[in-house]
Amino acid sequence: FFTQVSHLQEECFAEPKKLEELSWARRQVEACIDYESSSRFWAQMSGGLNTQALHHCIPGVSAMHLRALYPRFREVCRKHKVKLKEAASLAKLIQGFIRFCN
Repeated sequence: FFTQVSHLQEECFAEPKKLEELSWARRQVEACIDYESSSRFWAQMSGGLNTQALHHCIPGVSAMHLRALYPRFREVCRKHKVKLKEAASLAKLIQGFIRFCN
């Protein structure tokens, strides 16, 4: 569930032509939506997959560090004009997942 809910969302699928123009790191961020990034509970329950975009960009870093790194990651995305997608809540994320799958 945790691996798919962050990926199977309408806004995670860019046009193939657009993807060709993006760097590897930008494609990683484009491919997912994060949720509850500051939540210790959701970090532990999901194995850090609530911060999926950061996990994709630095997969070798232990999930236990992702929550602490996320604010800086958000700043880096903003600085480089990378659209970091963050769901307003886990409920909104799940709604998007259900809409996409139906």
